Amino acid sequence: MLIDMQSVVCCVAGYRYVKSERVAEAMLAVDRGLFSRFNPYADSPQSIGYGATISAPHMVIGICLIHSFIALH
Repeated sequence: MLIDMQSVVCCVAGYRYVKSERVAEAMLAVDRGLFSRFNPYADSPQSIGYGATISAPHMVIGICLIHSFIALH
């Protein structure tokens, strides 16, 4: 079970999604525990109330990678 953002970043880094220190630093800058009360550090979408969710960490990293790719081209 993941217990904090450091363990989340280490976990998704193991999937080889984290390709730069900048992405890792961005992930560590915001604690998912501030937004979700139940299992906030799981690599899955989490409810933040009012019918909304916070995306899974691997999806956030994927979006960052796509954004970086588009910005370069």
